[in-house]
Amino acid sequence: MQAKAWKGDLTGGIMSSIMGLPKAIPWGVLVFAPLGPAYAAMGAFAGLISIIFPNLGSAATRGAPILNSGPFSITTLMLASAVHLIINRAGLVQNDPATVELVIDLIFLTVFMSGLFQVLFGLLKIGSLAKYIPYPVIAGLMNGAGISIFIAQVRPMTGLGDEIPLHDMAAVLHNLSLPNLGLGILTLLLFWRGDLLTRRIPAAFLGIIIGTVIFHLAKMWGYGQSLGTTIGAVPGGIPTPEHLMDFLGILFRGERMNLVAELIPIALSIAIVNSLRSLIVVVAVDNLTYERTDSNKELIGQGIGNMLSGAFGGLSGAGSQSTTMAGFRNGASTVATKFYSGFFSLLVLVVLTPAVSFLPEVVLSASLMMMGIEALDLWSIKLMLHAFTKRESPQEYMVIFVVLTVAGISVFSGTTEALAVGIFLSVVHFIYRMGKDILAREYDATKIRSNIIRPLSEIKFLEAEGDRIRVLELQGALFFGTADKLAGIVDKILNQDGGRIQYIILNFRKVNEMDGSGGNLVGQIHNRCRKKGIQVWISTSDSQGMGQRIKALGVHDFVEGEDFFGSLNAALGRAEDKLLDAAFGVERNQVEKRLEEVTILSTFHRDELQILSACMKRECFPDATVVYRQGEAGDSLYCILKGRAKIVFSPPGSADRFIVAILCPGMIFGEMAIIDGSPRSAGIIAEGELICVSIDGASITSLQATHPEVINKLYQGFALNLTQQLRIANRINSELQA
Repeated sequence: MQAKAWKGDLTGGIMSSIMGLPKAIPWGVLVFAPLGPAYAAMGAFAGLISIIFPNLGSAATRGAPILNSGPFSITTLMLASAVHLIINRAGLVQNDPATVELVIDLIFLTVFMSGLFQVLFGLLKIGSLAKYIPYPVIAGLMNGAGISIFIAQVRPMTGLGDEIPLHDMAAVLHNLSLPNLGLGILTLLLFWRGDLLTRRIPAAFLGIIIGTVIFHLAKMWGYGQSLGTTIGAVPGGIPTPEHLMDFLGILFRGERMNLVAELIPIALSIAIVNSLRSLIVVVAVDNLTYERTDSNKELIGQGIGNMLSGAFGGLSGAGSQSTTMAGFRNGASTVATKFYSGFFSLLVLVVLTPAVSFLPEVVLSASLMMMGIEALDLWSIKLMLHAFTKRESPQEYMVIFVVLTVAGISVFSGTTEALAVGIFLSVVHFIYRMGKDILAREYDATKIRSNIIRPLSEIKFLEAEGDRIRVLELQGALFFGTADKLAGIVDKILNQDGGRIQYIILNFRKVNEMDGSGGNLVGQIHNRCRKKGIQVWISTSDSQGMGQRIKALGVHDFVEGEDFFGSLNAALGRAEDKLLDAAFGVERNQVEKRLEEVTILSTFHRDELQILSACMKRECFPDATVVYRQGEAGDSLYCILKGRAKIVFSPPGSADRFIVAILCPGMIFGEMAIIDGSPRSAGIIAEGELICVSIDGASITSLQATHPEVINKLYQGFALNLTQQLRIANRINSELQA
C-alpha cells in the first residue's frame, strides 16, 4: 500500500508540475514586460522559480497535503503594476542597468514581503478569518484580471507597436501583421481544443510546441519578418538566493525606503489575494480528501514558499485548482507530492531552460490571452446570464453588483483598490444579512418524530434509540460566514456523538438564502459524514423556492437522489424506518398481523375477538388505491393488518393535499365516522399493499345489544387511540410554532 502511495505521489507531483510549467512561463514574461523585451527571459526564469519554491515551502508545514501552487493571475497583474509604480514614482531610467536592477530587486522584495505577511497571517490565526471574505470579491478580481490580461495582449498578438492607437481603426488595419495574428490565433485554437488532435499531450504544451515550430519554420523559409522575436536566452543552472543580500542592502542602507513603504500595501494585497485563492482551493482539496485542512498551517507554508521564491528570483504563488486536480487524478495522496512537483520543476529549470529561449513572443502572448480567458470566473458569468433571463432576488443582484464593481475598478484603477472596495461592499452586505444565527434548533428523534403513527413497540424503541437521528433546523442565510459555523456544529456532533449518530437531517425550511460558499460546505459536510458511515439528508420546502435554490447552487449534485427530501417529516420518517428496519426487519410492515396485535384490540380476550371478528370483513387495497376520500359519507372502521395507509387532507377552498399522518400495521382509521357519523374529515390512500379488516356502524349497533362488554372495550380502545393521536398532533403543532 505504501509503495502504491509513493508511486502515486511521484506521478501526481510530476503531472502537477507539467500542467503548471506552460502557465508559469507566460506569467513571468507578463510581469517583466514593462522593462522591455530584453527582460522576457528573466521573466520566464521567474515563472519557473514560482513553481519550485512555493510547493517546497508549503510542504514543510503539512497543510493541505496535495495542494499544488503556482503563479496566480490576479497577483501576477499586481506585480506587473508594481513595476510601473516603481518606474513612475522613482523616476528611474528604463535603459540604465543599475536602476533596472533596483527595479528587479524591489519586485522580488515585494514577493518576499507578501510571503512574510502570509506567515504572519498563519501565526496570528488569521487563516480561519480569511474564509469570511466572500467569493464574489474574488470572482470580480478574477474577471478584472482576465479582461486586463486579454487587453494587454492585443498589441503583441496583432504586431502593433505602442505608437498605434487602438481606437484608430484605419491605423490599426494599416499596421496589422496578419502573419503574427494568424500564428497567435492558431496557438489560441490549440490551447482551446488541442485535445481534438491528441489527448496524450496537454493542450497548453501542444499549443506552445506547434506554435514555436511554425514560427521557426517560417523564419527558416524567409517568411518570419512580421512574426517578431523569441524571448531570448533564459538563465539556467541551480538557482541561488542572490536577491536576499540585495534586500538586506536596500533595507539597511535605507535606499529607496520611501518606495519600499509604497510597496508594502501592494505586498499586503498580494498576500491577501494569494491567501484567499489558496484557501478556496483548499476547500476543493478537502472535498477530494474528505478532510478539513488547518488553514493557518497552510498559510504559513504558502508564506515560507513565497519568501523563498522572492529570495531566489521568482514570482509569488498560490494554490492552483487545475494543477492540484491533475495531481489528484494521477494518484497524489500525501504531502510528498509537493516535494516531487518542486524537485521536478527544478530539474526542468536546470536541464531544459535552453529550449525555453526558443519560445516566440507571439506564442507566449497567445498563451497569456488564453489564460486571461480561463481566468474569468464561470460562476459569476453564469449568474449574470441567469439574471438577464430570469427575475432574481435582491441578494442575487447585490452579488452581481459586487462582481461588476470589483471587476471594473480592477481594470480601470487597480487590483488593490478593487480588493478594498469589494471587501467594503461585502462587509456592508454581510452586516445587512447577518441577522440570526444559522442554527435555529437542534434535537433528536427521542421526543420529536415524524407523523408516522406506529405500534407501541416501535414507539418505545424510538424513545430509546431515537438519539441516533439528529435534526439541525437551520435559519436565516447560509453563506460564506454562517456556512463555516454549520461545519463547526457538525464537527462537534461527530466528535461528541459520532459513535451513535447514524443520520443527520439538515432542515432548510427556515433558510431564506444560500450562496455558493454555503452550498459548497453542505456538499463537503455530506461527503465527510458519509466517509464516517453517517447519512446526511437535506429537507426543504419547494413552496419557499429553497429546494430549487439548493439545486441551482450544485448541492444536489453532491448528495444522492434518495438523500433529498421535500419535507422534514419525510426525512424523519425515512430515518426512523431505517432504524426500525435494522431492529425489527425490513419486512415488518409486510408481515400480516393477527387481530389481537391491533392496538385498540390488544386488551381483548380470545372469545371477545371471535365475537368481533365474526362481524368484520377483510379488504385488500393495491398500492396508491384511494380507500375513501375527504368529505365522503361513511360508517366503517378499518384495522390495518398489513401495509401502511396515508391520511391526506386538503384545506377548504384549496387544491393542495397534505399528508397529515401515515398509519402502520396495528393502527386504525375511520373511527370518527363510528363515533359521530360525520363525513370523512380526511382521505385515506394505501402505501404499498394494504390489508385491513373493517366493521360498519350497523354491526357495532347490533353487537351493542347482544355483547355490550365487547363494544365498551372497543370504545375504550378508541379513547386510547385518540389520546395517542392528540399527543402527536400537539407535538407537531409545537414544532410548527417553534
